[in-house]
Parts: sequence; C-alpha cells; structure tokens
Amino acid sequence: MQLRSKWKVRMLSIVMILSMMVVGIQPTSVYAENAETVSSSAVEAEEDSGFDEDENADEDYYDDSDEDEDEIEDDETITSIDDMIDVSFNVTSQWTNHYNADVEITNISGEAIDDWELEFDFKDKIENIWNATITSKEEDTYVIRNADWNQDIPVDGKVSFGMTVEYSGEIEFPKEILLTKECLIVEGDYRVEYKENSRWDNHVCGQIVISNNTDHRIEDWKLDLNSNLDIENIWNAKVVSKYGNIYRLDNAQYNQNIEVGQSVEFGFIAKVDGQVIIDDYVLNEMSATELNDEDVFEEDDDSIVDDNFDDEVESEEDDDDITYPEDFVFEPDDFEFYEDYLDHIQRSTKLKTAAQFFSIPKTPKYDVKNVKYRHRLMYVNKKGEKCKDITKSIQNYCIGKDSSLYTIQGRKGKKKHIVLRKGKYDKNTKTINVSKSYYTLKNFAHGQTFEQFTIVKGSGKNKKEISPFILEGNATTMWGTQLMFVDYDTIKNNASSKKNFSFKKKYGKRLMGLAYANKEKKATRFSKNSLKRVHAALSSDKNHLVIWCQDAKNEKIQLSVYNFTEIKKYLYGNKKHKSFSFEKNHAKANEWCEFSYVGNAGDIGALKPGGSFQSMDLSNMTKEEDKWYLYICGGNEAKEAKEGLQIARVTLNKKDKKISNSKRYIVNPQVKVNGKEKALGGCREIEGCHINKSKLDFLITKVPSKKDKSFLKNPQYIYTIKKSAFK
Repeated sequence: MQLRSKWKVRMLSIVMILSMMVVGIQPTSVYAENAETVSSSAVEAEEDSGFDEDENADEDYYDDSDEDEDEIEDDETITSIDDMIDVSFNVTSQWTNHYNADVEITNISGEAIDDWELEFDFKDKIENIWNATITSKEEDTYVIRNADWNQDIPVDGKVSFGMTVEYSGEIEFPKEILLTKECLIVEGDYRVEYKENSRWDNHVCGQIVISNNTDHRIEDWKLDLNSNLDIENIWNAKVVSKYGNIYRLDNAQYNQNIEVGQSVEFGFIAKVDGQVIIDDYVLNEMSATELNDEDVFEEDDDSIVDDNFDDEVESEEDDDDITYPEDFVFEPDDFEFYEDYLDHIQRSTKLKTAAQFFSIPKTPKYDVKNVKYRHRLMYVNKKGEKCKDITKSIQNYCIGKDSSLYTIQGRKGKKKHIVLRKGKYDKNTKTINVSKSYYTLKNFAHGQTFEQFTIVKGSGKNKKEISPFILEGNATTMWGTQLMFVDYDTIKNNASSKKNFSFKKKYGKRLMGLAYANKEKKATRFSKNSLKRVHAALSSDKNHLVIWCQDAKNEKIQLSVYNFTEIKKYLYGNKKHKSFSFEKNHAKANEWCEFSYVGNAGDIGALKPGGSFQSMDLSNMTKEEDKWYLYICGGNEAKEAKEGLQIARVTLNKKDKKISNSKRYIVNPQVKVNGKEKALGGCREIEGCHINKSKLDFLITKVPSKKDKSFLKNPQYIYTIKKSAFK
C-alpha cells in the first residue's frame, strides 16, 4: 500500500548540534585559530557576528594572544576549531605564484557528520582540486563538496582533499568556514511504500520502498516511521533509535543517495499485533540551506555594560534539600542537566522513559524567514568575571514600563532558588544590558513564570503606582505550587544583607490551592497533594490570567483562564487580603473562571511541545469568537531529546471549554555573522516567550551541560516570529 505523509517534522541536526536531526539550521562558523590561542582575526570575526564586548572584557573572554599574526610559511598548518570540526590547511609544495595544499577535516562533534560540504571566502583561485568537487564559486566565495565516496565523517574521523591554488602576495587561508548542509525534510514528490512478503504467528517479514520523484538527488536519506512494528532484524538500513512507536532509520551507506527516478528498499522482520499500521512518516535528506540577509539588525559595539559580579558567599543557612513524593513521575524538565535525567531512567524502573515524553508533532510548520533575530541580551557571566554563584543561562525576562529589563537565572546547586537582576533596554542599539546587581529569590522555583502588571492605589497626592511581578514559588521541589505578586522595591527593601529574599506571605500577595483552579464545584481534577508544578501568564491587555498545572503522579495538565481584574480587586482592594485560596474560596473563584480544561494523553504534545514546558503567553480574548490563543514554548536540542525547539499555539474555546486547532512551529534562530545569517552553535533551549503586539518574542539559550560550560560565556538572543505564521 502507498503511504501518504500527514505531517512534516523538523528533526534535530546530527551535523550542527549534538543531536540526532535538525531542521533548517544555517551553517556553523569555524574560526581560524590554533589549539591554544585565538588569533586577532578570529576575534574580529566574532565581533562582526554581533557579540558586543567592551575593550577590557575582550582579552579575558577570548583569551587573545598578544602576538601579531605571523605570515604563513610553506609548511605551516592553520587549524580552525569549532564545536563540530577542525579544519587544517597545510602547504605541501610551492612554486611561482602557486602552491599545493592538503585540507584535512576532523570530526570533533561526537556524532557522525553526513554529506559534508564547506563554504568559505577565499581571495585566491583554486585551479585544481582532488578528493572533492567545487560546487560553486561566486566572487570570492567557494563551496566545496565531498566526492561521494568520502561524504560521511565518522566520530573522531578525518577526511581530506587537495587543491592547487594560484595566489599573489602572501599566502592566506580562510578565516571562517561554514558547514552548509543540514538534515532537512525532503521537499517535493517522493513515495514510501510498504510491502508484506510473509507472515507467521505474530511476526511479519516486510519491505519499505522509497522512491525519488523529485527533481534532485536525495542525499543521505533518513526515514522517521510511526508504526506498531517492533523490529527485530533489518537489512539495507539501520535503526538509529526508537521512542515509543517512532523509529528513526538511517541508510546503510552503500545506498545513502537516491537518484532522480530511482528507488531504494530495505527489509525487516518485526513483531506486530494484528495488521501493520504505519500512521505517519517523514523522509529527510542532507541539504544545503540558503542564507538570508534580510531583516537582521545591525549592532553597536559600545552598548555593553561592563559590571563585575560580586563573588560573595552567603552566611545564612541555605537549605536546598528536595524530597519527592513516593509516586512522583520524573521528566526531563525536573533535572538541571539532561544527563541527570538519563541517569535516572537507567537506574529506576519506576520512572517514565524518554519515549513517553518525546512525541513527534503531527502538524509542525517551518519557514526560516519568519524567525528573526530581535535583540541581543548581554549579561555579566563572561570568562574571567566572578560568577561562581550563577551557573544557568537566563531563564526568563520582563521589560517594564520605563524600559527597565529584569531577568531570572538559576543558582548554582540551588534548584529551588533563582536570581533576579535588573538591566536596561536600549531601543537604539536593540541591546539589553544586564547589570551586576542581583537578588537571590529563595524558594521561588524555576522562574518560568515572569509577568508584570500595574496597580494604582489611592488618589490625588496619595496616588501611588506599583508594578508587581507574578512569580511561581513555595517550591518543595524545583517547581513552585503557588503564585506570588511582589514588586521590585519590596524585594530590594526586604532582602537580607546578602541580598536574599524568601518566599514569605508577609512580603506579597499569593494565589494558593491551585490544584482547585478549575470550573468544577468543590472538587479538584487531581489531589492538591499531588500538584507538581504551576505556571501562569497574563494576556496582553492584563485582563486574563491563565494557570497551567501538572500532576506529579501522572501526565494530567490543567489549564484555566480567570478574570484577572477580579483577582486584582480582591487582593489589592482590601488590605486584609494577603492571599486567595482556590480551594477554600472555590465558589468565588468559580465566578471568575472563564475557561477550564484538563489535558489527556493526546494533548500532551500541544501542552508540552517537544516533551517539555519552558514558558507560555496568552493573547487577548477575541470577543467575536470567545477564544484565546495560548503560545507554549518547549523542547530542547539535547543529544537524546530529538525534538528540537518548538512553539505550539493552542486555541482555548470559551464556549465549549475545549482546546482545538493546535499548531506547532519548529524554531531555528539565527544571528548575523560577517553579513550572513547563521544558526547559533551548540545545543539550545527556548525560553521566556512574550507576546509583543503582532509578534511573539522568545529567548534562546544554550542547554546546560556538565561537559560543556560555554553557555556561561555567550550572549543570549531574543528572537521574534509573527503570530500570523501560526495560521
């Protein structure tokens, strides 16, 4: 039977980041440097990429050499170092205005690199090349492709090619090298067919045929298959991984390319209950992506604030012990490092496996032109500064009415605590500069809720305006189970001498009993004692508050929307009201509740896109249609996660109290380097989404890793996507 693809999925890259597949990532830059120091030219390339640094910070951050760049001698080798590859150029012979050179590419990514292709600017003329081909040359830009037989580079493996070059003046090698090919969904007409050869007992011998009906060769094909098969043996292909019912299959190298009009096939023996069902599939290929120079903001090199971080040691007792309920279900989000989650699922049979948390979305959308770099977010965690207390990237941000910007980060070894910083948003340079001033918010959980609203109290001369934050807190694990409204001045004025501020009822207004935040009278969808985590977001007009709750013992997710105007009246209209309990005051809460829904297993992909929840924001209610759009960011690019960065838009229907029309968007953020857009290197997470009129802004950060601490050094970026992209 012929199988029609019902959906398309952008996979994590096995080339550009430490992941299996990726969608649409632009080339990663490789800066010319040696194994111990970074040359001045490499620093210039980094500065051109939009990483603004002040003059005093450059030396520490880049570990620059004071020596001038030497002229290249005939036998000198220059090595470019990056997360993925080392590239070395070695002159083997030289004559009048000519030389021969060997170019060696070493795979240092930790994963195989498929179908390699390089792009670099080179002022000299390549007259001859062997063990590779010149795909294109436009002005001074060369694209060099493999010779088919050497198209894949195994882990720690090397490939090389040679070239004869005509030059004038001094010999100069490329300063920046780009890997151009990524694992992308095959565009165009292709066919995937299943054939059943034989069957016995509960086994089947089958065959999959992939036909290339496109107008181009499909290179290094990979197939993702969602089926009820339990494959025991396979030939002419190999199983890369299996998550739930989803297989990731790779070619057998000798059949890795499918010419136009040709087919490849592979066979298997599998267990199956009943008839073979193949619900969905997606065919991927290694393909070059086009660079896009449009709509990228230029940078101001003088915009960074150079503040040193105070390396203070807390003298107060700081108990961060975490105890989990007996039936607590662990997920990737429950761990600071993804490696810790993998260790847990290997040690305990009670924990859910990765397969239960990573499901391929049914209807993803992708168009790299819709995702644009918006702002650069700079903070003081740079090499050489005192940053022992801070180990996590920025988790969330909030821009106040006076253009002040507040950020939230994690604390080293303190899963229940977060760090609040205040900075300034420069509209002219589109840069956010975060100062050294910070406060440790104890028991304020993970920081995924970070909103701000304004309250005007009194009148005339007694008129006072305050702008409280909405933060999650009351953390017994790394997650909060209550919400607190507290303003920055209250935090500043009540913090200890060590700038610690605790989650205490006397300091702010609280929302409690959130397991009962639903429309059912005097009942809860799940026990308050099993409430695992709570997150919240305000609509753009501040009229509605959405509350997201998850049970600790199962995958239930509860979504509720409340009239926030009424909540504010209750908490701020009476000085005696310090908190509001949805359990004890359920009748009143029920009057304010305008939407309530509990997600079942089929909704998890929409309510936790990519297997995780990182942030959310709520649109204004559309009065004509009585609905809201809820945007949820999730997923990460950890090596084992496979799902990528995703934004889901979920429609909340007020009339029938249901969610519908879930749409996914797979995100591929880019920055500008030497006039070209490129993807951020490394493994990333998507955080802190906020609706900004007709657009959705979100923060990209590198995934924390025990092995890779580079997420501490790099600037972070705020990106934007038009909300119309989800239509």
